[in-house]
Amino acid sequence: MVCKDVSIATGKGLLTGDPEEASVRNAPLTRQELAVIIANALRYAKAAGKAR
Repeated sequence: MVCKDVSIATGKGLLTGDPEEASVRNAPLTRQELAVIIANALRYAKAAGKAR
């Protein structure tokens, strides 16, 4: 089962890929995956007018 927060983040484009695969994987995030999530979050915040 995919948690609500992951579903919301996926809906906003912060996370991509197959949510079921990620939950089954149950492995720590790599630095590369975290960098992509942060970049997506910054892009989302800028589009929402919340970033400088």
